[in-house]
Amino acid sequence: MQLMKLILTILALMCSVASLQAADLMKFRISKPYCLLNFLQTTIDANGTSSTLKEYINVNVPEADSAFKKMTERFRNLRLDYSFTRDEYPVNRHRTRSTYDLIAAAAVNATDLDDFNLRIAGILPNTSQQQLLALLRQAEGYYDLLIWNKYLEQAHQQLQALQQHGKKADKMFVKLAKFYQSGWSPNQPFTVALYLIPGISGNTTATPHANNLCVGVLTGESDNIGRMSVILHEMCHVLYDEQPDHVQHQLEGYFAASKSPYAALANNFFDEGMATALGNGWGYKQLKGAEDTTPWYNNIYIDGFGHALYPLVSEYLEAGKAIDSSFIARSIALFEQRFPNSVNDYGILLNRVTIYIDGETEAERNSLMATISKYFQVSNSNLSSPILHEYSKSSMRTAAGTQLLIVDRNFDVTQEQLAGLFPELQQLVPVTTARSWYVSFFDSMRRPVIIVKANNPEDLESALAKMEKERYINPSMPFHEL
Repeated sequence: MQLMKLILTILALMCSVASLQAADLMKFRISKPYCLLNFLQTTIDANGTSSTLKEYINVNVPEADSAFKKMTERFRNLRLDYSFTRDEYPVNRHRTRSTYDLIAAAAVNATDLDDFNLRIAGILPNTSQQQLLALLRQAEGYYDLLIWNKYLEQAHQQLQALQQHGKKADKMFVKLAKFYQSGWSPNQPFTVALYLIPGISGNTTATPHANNLCVGVLTGESDNIGRMSVILHEMCHVLYDEQPDHVQHQLEGYFAASKSPYAALANNFFDEGMATALGNGWGYKQLKGAEDTTPWYNNIYIDGFGHALYPLVSEYLEAGKAIDSSFIARSIALFEQRFPNSVNDYGILLNRVTIYIDGETEAERNSLMATISKYFQVSNSNLSSPILHEYSKSSMRTAAGTQLLIVDRNFDVTQEQLAGLFPELQQLVPVTTARSWYVSFFDSMRRPVIIVKANNPEDLESALAKMEKERYINPSMPFHEL
């Protein structure tokens, strides 16, 4: 009798394991509520949206359509992003989360707009929630006419092509999660949500929101393995983000202990470089059997670091090893070899940045980030306003990495107080100048500090354009009048 019980127990366990193995970790869908949310986000050039989709919208919506313009402006002024912080994680990691992630996740998993409305209850003020719902309903008329009714069948073909790689991606997850020492459970599936971009070529984007990987697909594209490698890239971001706090502190300690002047920069690009090496490099080869010979990322530093890391991550994955102190040391050395001039490069220094402004509305924040993004790739940013608030000043004293201050009002008072925080200003900036200017220097903590005084938005753009053109901080000529 006991033998029979033992056999039945073993059989039950085997069935349980088989069921777990059979379950799909990666699920694919096209969610209309998310497509509508992305459509509205695209109309206002929000971060993470496709310029190709924006161009398509601009071409196909008549310029005289005042209702569309009003809808866009109402959405631009609607605040969806309230942030909260996970204090137990290191300051250089992704501690801050946004309510927009929760809203995007709800949109991905909603069956329709009524279901979406129920899922986001309590995230936003109720008046904002109802405004958002009304705007999505209004956008649906445009979206159906321009995209949904024309291209849904092609999008489903893309969906089916990607689903063919799901099982292989599930197996890769096991290796990647071990390598990252991630706390992500294999019982928590990923939902890959596709949004539609009409055409066969152009700019696509992908963003993770919790366990939802939102990916733009061109309705006429044929490289589903390339698209799948992008999905793996986004999954790697989630695995990195979901390392337990003790692992994150340990890895940060390895970077901090390095004597290399390139350690902080390598750390800043580590997340994107690793996701590129693993998703676009190793993942692509696992799916195709050959390496992707096209550029992996539309940024010279991320693409270059990803290629440099690729042999190293392949070595560790083949050996079943997790990231350790040796891996971090070798990563820093690879970054230095690849980018010896990077320590002075605006393009790399602004990739991860703390930004201080006086504007406090969502529209002002979005406009600012859109302006900066025209000239520099910003992968990770913290925004603090107003500039002279105590929490902003505290951050200026202690925050690691690049400090970017954009002063567009209260010039005299702000400059006087900033001189107390950054004594270098007293020597670098003429007190009498009324024109717009910017100054770039390294402070006593060896942090890059960039302060832009902009009398108007055009001068801010001029400053950014000049920095892009000059490319490097020049310690012998830190001050630039516009």
